[in-house]
Parts: sequence; structure tokens; C-alpha cells
Amino acid sequence: MANIIPPAADLQGIKNATVLDTTASTLKESLHKLSGGLALQLAKSAESQGRGEASLLALGERMSPDLQTLNQATLNANDGIAMTQVAEAGLSDIHADIQQLKKLVVASLNGALSPEDRAALQTEVRRIQLSIEQKVQTTRYNGTPLLAVAKTIMLQAGMQAENQISIQLKDFSNVFTPLDLTGDSGSAAAGLSLQKDELVVESAQSYFVDKGSELADAVTSLDRWSLSLGTNGVGLQTKEAAQSAAARIAMQIRDHATMAFQVQANQSAARVQQLL
Repeated sequence: MANIIPPAADLQGIKNATVLDTTASTLKESLHKLSGGLALQLAKSAESQGRGEASLLALGERMSPDLQTLNQATLNANDGIAMTQVAEAGLSDIHADIQQLKKLVVASLNGALSPEDRAALQTEVRRIQLSIEQKVQTTRYNGTPLLAVAKTIMLQAGMQAENQISIQLKDFSNVFTPLDLTGDSGSAAAGLSLQKDELVVESAQSYFVDKGSELADAVTSLDRWSLSLGTNGVGLQTKEAAQSAAARIAMQIRDHATMAFQVQANQSAARVQQLL
């Protein structure tokens, strides 16, 4: 399940996560029916026309495994889309925290502050940095850490071995430098560190957005390929059935990815406002 796990997850986020599970299950069932049902549709068409029964059934039996492979590749790519959305959402939260830290650094560059004032600023800095550390550790998809481990995830997004799309994950556990605003020199250094941290986060955000677009293009190509395979050489009735099924599956794919994003968005109203 795709979720950014807060200390106390809200009820709506839990409900949405449950709906996401149901949506994924329904999607897989529909894909199976489309690929498995094509041979049945071909058989009915052959029987009603009274000719070509053997050849149509043979075609259906040959095409069904290909359709199943294409549909599984579509599910793989769709999982990748949801994964990139979850990772980007976690980074968006971290980026917002960095903006708050930058405000605190500016506030600390005030020579009129008392030691007590600086201590209060430092306490707030530590609270925000702990929040960032928590987001790094708890941003996950299907249990896989997306920001706390360096690894490559390969997704088979086509029938051929070369139709793989990789997602490079980076470990952000030790990326962000602790800040010290108790003195002028520490405040100046903190400002430079935050500039570096902000660039790192923005670069990672852009990467996941680009990967999501690449995977979305793959889904579009797979949909077209599947529809073409399902309608090649069969009657009008079968074509219309395949087109209708493909349209339903495309809608479910969009709902699946959207729900994964909504599970994250429900955790932070501020993030929703930024994304809108």
C-alpha cells in the first residue's frame, strides 16, 4: 500500500488506502477478464457466423497470453506511476519544511535577539528537522522506502526484455545538515546549508515527475498495443467489446494512480494548496 505514514494517520487517509487496495484488486480482475474473455468472444463470433470457428479460436488462444502480458506490463507501469507520485509528495513536504527553516534562519540574523530568543529558534529548528527525518523514513510504497534507501527499481513495461523502465532511489537519511542558530556564525552557515538542501530536493522532485511522465507514456502505448491486438482480424462486435473493455480499464488505471496520490494529499492540506 502506498502511504506516507504520519505518527497518527487520520481516518480519511486509512479509508482512502483501503479504497486503493480495492481499486487495484478490481483493476487486476478486469484485466484478467479482458484477456481471458477474448477467446470466448471470438468463439461466439465464429459460432454465430457459422464459419472460421477453428481459426478464430486458434487466434484467440494465441492472442490471450499476449494480452495478459500486455495487461501485466500496464499494471507494472501503473505501479511505477503511483510510486513516483508518493515519492514526489514526500519530497514536497520536505521542501515545505526547508522553507520554514529558511525563515527561521533569517529571523536568527537579528542582532537584537536575546540568548533566550535564539534558544527558542533553535528548538523550533530541531523540531522541523526531526519532522524531515521522519518523512524520509516513512515515505513508502508497498512497504518499500522511497527516500531512505539507495537502490534501482526495474519495471517491465512491455513484452520485450528491453522494455524496462528503471527508477533510481536515493538515500536522504544523511543528506540534510543539522543547523545551529545559537550564534551568528551558525546562522550564516545554516543559510548556505539550506540552499544546498533545497537544490537537492528540487532535483529529486523533478526526477520523479519526469519518471512519472515516462511511465504514463508507456501506459498509453501499452493501451494502444493491447487494443490493436484485441481487435486485429475479428468482427465488429468483438472490436466494440474490446474497445469498451479497454476504456473501462483505462479509467480504472487513472483512478488507481489518482487514489495513490490522494492518500498522500489527505495527510497535508498545505501540500494540496501548493500542488493546486
